[in-house]
Amino acid sequence: MIERILLLGASGDLTSRLLMPAIAELAEAELLPAGLRIVGSARRPWSTADFREHIATQLERHSKVAPATRDDVVRCLEYEPADVTRAEDVRRLVGGPERPGTLVYLALAPALIEPVLHALASAALGARDAVAIEKPFGVDLASARRLNGVLRCELPEPSIFRIDHFLSDELVRRVTALRFLNRIFEPVWNAVHVERVEISWLESLTLEGRAGYYDQAGALRDMVQSHLMEVMALVVMEPPSRADAASYRAARLEALRAVATPSLDEIRSRTLRARYTAGAIGTRRVPSYVDEPGVDPRRDTETYASLTLGIETMRWSGVPFTLRSGKAFATSAAEIAIHFRALPRYVRDTWPGVEPNTLRLGLTEPYVRVATTLDGPDGVAESRALELCASPPRRSVYANLMLDMLRGDPALFILGEEAEEAWRVIDPVIDAWHAGEVPMREYAAGASAPPSAERRRPTSIGATPQAP
Repeated sequence: MIERILLLGASGDLTSRLLMPAIAELAEAELLPAGLRIVGSARRPWSTADFREHIATQLERHSKVAPATRDDVVRCLEYEPADVTRAEDVRRLVGGPERPGTLVYLALAPALIEPVLHALASAALGARDAVAIEKPFGVDLASARRLNGVLRCELPEPSIFRIDHFLSDELVRRVTALRFLNRIFEPVWNAVHVERVEISWLESLTLEGRAGYYDQAGALRDMVQSHLMEVMALVVMEPPSRADAASYRAARLEALRAVATPSLDEIRSRTLRARYTAGAIGTRRVPSYVDEPGVDPRRDTETYASLTLGIETMRWSGVPFTLRSGKAFATSAAEIAIHFRALPRYVRDTWPGVEPNTLRLGLTEPYVRVATTLDGPDGVAESRALELCASPPRRSVYANLMLDMLRGDPALFILGEEAEEAWRVIDPVIDAWHAGEVPMREYAAGASAPPSAERRRPTSIGATPQAP
């Protein structure tokens, strides 16, 4: 049982903006273990009083809990400065064999994860302890395999929580409920009825102070590999054999194993990369990406990525899956769109105006929309959307994450092999892009989101669409 949380990287943005507000949210709902202690550590030479004052200020800014709850959470905090890459410092932070069950949360930059794991190996973590690792899990397939080797060989006893916070998002998780808890969807969830699938995460936001990380990652690593591949797995996966965490994770893993590794010709024709130039998003003027503070133009980092993949299973063979993500568009839009095949031609000839059905699941808004066809005036069919507004999420994503870890439930955390399979698909794309096989295109900040590379290949992604 977890009775203590050790936050490594406690002075960072992740701790103040997401982790501590999530803990406060659970405290207000009375879902935290009684007597939970939270120890923060970072290089900053703070005292416990300094740390408490910092977190109190951040909770006031980022959390909506009552002041009394905020004060209770702050009183649970302690702070110990340390170099968390040094084994002796980590052993001191973790404590001896009499310590309570501890969740060690690595709220750290990706470059620090491997040395910190080596340091943790000397701290004798046991079966009652756990380690939480934020995505990205590695920067490519080789580094992901290396991290998994460290965890397997040097930290075999504690529970390992590899985090993809998308899986803990209640709106993302609803795709499996929609599929498996309703008879009307699963029978048509296959290549016989589905023409294509698009998974989009498009933002009107720009860098918002994240240039230090984003300029080294780019849209493909930051969103497509880290998150949208897992969302795709929820669409692709077969029904789990049992209603338990092991079966659910195994089904996701098998879904990712079925994704075909793209060839160079496929990368050239089915991927698109671009970055924004100067423009306006609403009334806000935005500079070109390369002129943003903290950006190194020599890195050639994309702010928009589109990738179309094939699935090698009987259910999905021949159905293209397009994953796309980008920043600085006119509006934000995040959804899964299941495009069903058109009706036979004789039906379309008989009923002018018939359009293929589309099922849309919101990933930031709680909607399920089905484009359906109805009989319109003068024998012309009309397309109408049926919309279901699901209940809003009960808790924030990180509150769900923290609660599952405290309860020891691994269902919504990725397996080590899942991370490797995602990199197996993405690595060839990154290599081809770095080799110049796919040109960098441009779009003005505030532009409308472009279609996927699967559907057209203009010289500029702001160009006029070509007829299909």
